[in-house]
Amino acid sequence: MKTIQRYVHYEFDDQKIIIGDKVLKIAVPVIVLTAATFPFLLLLFRLS
Repeated sequence: MKTIQRYVHYEFDDQKIIIGDKVLKIAVPVIVLTAATFPFLLLLFRLS
């Protein structure tokens, strides 16, 4: 019983790590793009 619980626990941890990795891969470019476009948006609002 203990070994099954341990196995499930490791599987779940792996899943969390994989999900976290996917989230990071999506979030990092989005944050970078937002940071890059934000000054341009401010300029556009000032000019209009």
